[in-house]
Amino acid sequence: MVDANAAARRRPRRAANLGLALAAIALLGLAALLATRSPGTLRFSAACGGHGVADVAGAVQTCTFDDEFDGTSLDPGKWAAVRTTQIGFHSGFECFVDDGRHVRVGAGTLTLSLAQSAVGTGCRRLGLPYESGMVTTRDRFAQAYGRFTIRAKLPATPGLQPALWLYPQTLTYGRWPNSGEVDIAEVFGSAAQTWPHLHYRGTSGSEVHPGRACAVRRSTDGFHTYSVDWTPTSFTFRYDGALCQRIAGWAPAAPLAAPAPFNRPFFVALELATGYGTNSPPRTMPLPQTMQVDYVRVWGRGQGS
Repeated sequence: MVDANAAARRRPRRAANLGLALAAIALLGLAALLATRSPGTLRFSAACGGHGVADVAGAVQTCTFDDEFDGTSLDPGKWAAVRTTQIGFHSGFECFVDDGRHVRVGAGTLTLSLAQSAVGTGCRRLGLPYESGMVTTRDRFAQAYGRFTIRAKLPATPGLQPALWLYPQTLTYGRWPNSGEVDIAEVFGSAAQTWPHLHYRGTSGSEVHPGRACAVRRSTDGFHTYSVDWTPTSFTFRYDGALCQRIAGWAPAAPLAAPAPFNRPFFVALELATGYGTNSPPRTMPLPQTMQVDYVRVWGRGQGS
């Protein structure tokens, strides 16, 4: 069985490396979408399902970002695929690549796939035995506060660590964990639970990551809806509409004071990574492995990056 607590404590290495590689800012506006989701079925899809949402104070929020993945390729106006050989970032033993085998869109979903690295590639030269897919909205969309909802099918396989998370567009308060990180949902190998976390530097001077494991009830197709409502004073995580955890308040290290560091725009990241330590990929792990995303929807009061 995977030690999810231990895995959670080790995971920050990923964001620390990413913080050294990524920084930029942009605003993205979206309109209604019309697409074919499956052969012979025409679906009219309005932005964010055609409705607004109310925040925890009851104020109406409108759709600020939406991708239903109804096309046949990744929309470059919304997403960028991460390439480890270009920026050096990786999470575990995987090397993120940008090709149609590992990042593809079709039949109404985004599919990220993990397979063995090809011999002679830059990934092999980096000593990374797996190739996988990761996409982010950096340079395209970032937002502070609002509701972020992702419907996805996350594999629960020993050796894998799929994640749906948010990261600062600009490292205003310094390198990770000073500028914060928000994990909407993360699965540690074969654990039958999914984890949300916040990451920041606490008053003790050490990194802290409040969060708790939540069971995700079974569904016939394996897809679940993962959501966070982010306000200046709280984060409320829900899985399939059921409350997982509410984090009300945080105490960052001086000279910061709440709501910092969670008061700046964060971008969205979708990642199929391997684990490490007690969740390292076993030699018997079946390949390829896949993670699928049905949609990403974000609401807010119009504040973007």
